[in-house]
Amino acid sequence: MPNVSGVVKWVGSKAVRNSTLWSFSVEGNTEFFRCGFTKPNINKGDNVTFEYEVNQYGNQVNAKDIRVLGSAPAQAARGATTQQVSGGSK
Repeated sequence: MPNVSGVVKWVGSKAVRNSTLWSFSVEGNTEFFRCGFTKPNINKGDNVTFEYEVNQYGNQVNAKDIRVLGSAPAQAARGATTQQVSGGSK
């Protein structure tokens, strides 16, 4: 499985059929990483490392396996909110 390390650029969710799907992106990487129905315990600005698997839904990450190497600075963490996106399909 490929390994990625970097700073979290975005964490968000999308409501789908009475559930919530979670995903995030990393600075310097154009890919989005999906955590399925499990909210990842990360914030914008955190330095993380993780492995992912490419499947029919995209780049799938086990949220429990994301390692936070360094937390976002306090000011950035306060301003970081999870963003809910709506509609659309890929």
